[in-house]
Amino acid sequence: MQTVRELRAAFFEQGDLVWQANAASLLKERGIDFDSIWRYLQDKAAVDCLTHV
Repeated sequence: MQTVRELRAAFFEQGDLVWQANAASLLKERGIDFDSIWRYLQDKAAVDCLTHV
């Protein structure tokens, strides 16, 4: 949530390509971009974490 707050504080107008580039870079740096989340979910399949009861 902290990252979203930071990005929102820096957002001033729609279509700001510099803001978009900085936001994409920050999200990737912090591992919360789509690709990073997708890789994390692929590596941590729920079936591997569950135990049979």
